[in-house]
Amino acid sequence: MTITYLKKFFTDKNVASITPTSKVCIKRICSKIDFDNAKVIVEFGPGGGCFTRYLLKKIRPDSRLIAIDFNKGFYDDLKKDPELQDERFELVYDSVENVRKIMDDLGVEKVDAIVSGVPFAFFPDELRRGIISGVKSVLQEGGKFLIYQFYPRLTWKGKPLEFFLSEQLHLAGKEIELPNIPPLVVYEAVKKDKQNMTQAA
Repeated sequence: MTITYLKKFFTDKNVASITPTSKVCIKRICSKIDFDNAKVIVEFGPGGGCFTRYLLKKIRPDSRLIAIDFNKGFYDDLKKDPELQDERFELVYDSVENVRKIMDDLGVEKVDAIVSGVPFAFFPDELRRGIISGVKSVLQEGGKFLIYQFYPRLTWKGKPLEFFLSEQLHLAGKEIELPNIPPLVVYEAVKKDKQNMTQAA
């Protein structure tokens, strides 16, 4: 799996890591999702599918998991993966900035949680803001946007991710996950109406 990541890392600037996320970190990040009540979960940048497989094991029999990836190599690999041949799973080849249109095309009005591995540190400010705006448009009230980043400072230009998240969502937490190579920074943002956001602040 690491060789696969290496190949895609060096051929696609939007691949964030040379290795898959550790099982410990996957479990910790996904523990923030209410799987008992979640009907639709979206994954941005599934890569090799390590989060995807875990999410499929956790969601309800009547829930949906929708993954969006713009890397053709990862997309093709996941499309053929026998572990992901599940009627609850849908894989979309597109950019995550089009998440509102993608959900409309799939007949989804609102989603309960979005797990994102796309490298915000590599994106210009306009794109970061546009992706988060799309996230806000599809999240239901109280829905969570969970982001894990491998290079929060080394490659960052401009304002930090916290700034863009706080513009449109409520930043509920930021944690460092050391049991991963490289270490992760995990952001938890929640969609709240203006009154709730004011009270939280």
